[in-house]
Amino acid sequence: MTRAIAKQDQAFNVIETTSRSGLVEQQIREYIMGSKLVPGHRLPSENELSGKLGVSRSAIREGLKALEAVGVITTHQGKGSFVSEFDSAAIADNLAISLRFDRPSVRDILEVRKALETGFLSQVAPLLTTDDFQALEIVVDRMRQKLKKSKTFLLEDMEFHRLLYRKLNNRVLLHILEMFWKLFGQEGSRHSLSQLSESVNQHQAILTALKKGDVTRAEHLLKLHFRDAERRISQASPKVMSST
Repeated sequence: MTRAIAKQDQAFNVIETTSRSGLVEQQIREYIMGSKLVPGHRLPSENELSGKLGVSRSAIREGLKALEAVGVITTHQGKGSFVSEFDSAAIADNLAISLRFDRPSVRDILEVRKALETGFLSQVAPLLTTDDFQALEIVVDRMRQKLKKSKTFLLEDMEFHRLLYRKLNNRVLLHILEMFWKLFGQEGSRHSLSQLSESVNQHQAILTALKKGDVTRAEHLLKLHFRDAERRISQASPKVMSST
């Protein structure tokens, strides 16, 4: 037992008085990974961490709060701090907030999304069934109905991409897509009717190619779809972001 405690103590280094809370956060992260802790594992108490790291309990609390804010740990009053389950949705939410007014990063995240969607398209295409195609057709038809009323269709656009990739059962991918929609959450008041019409036609063309089993054609059309989104991003003001 004494050896186990000594071994755990070696996972921590006494922190100098400069930049305490950041180093507390860093060392606890390293402790979690180095000790191979799993979700639900309880961390040492604030008193124990304070003694091991040589900093005040307030510095420990600041470090723990920072880790809790990004979903690494969960703190329960009177019970302590525990390693959290991986939550890609929370990560996506935090990143969406950070990137909302960072135009270069917004373009970067669109580039990542384009690479992911086009890369996964060949994997998901064989999994799509008649029911999936019917669901996608219904979404495209709702887009057309809104277009006739000169309305944008952000929710339908979101649903199309969500339906397209749900068969992969890849939560991280879906949460990355959700993050993108959070970044472009305000309906695109800058869309012209011609842009809206073009977007509907693009979604229909992608769907038609997939129904025919022409994945290469569908990938090409999807890249064109993203190229138009990139153009709108470069034209949009920092306060108004349009949907794809």
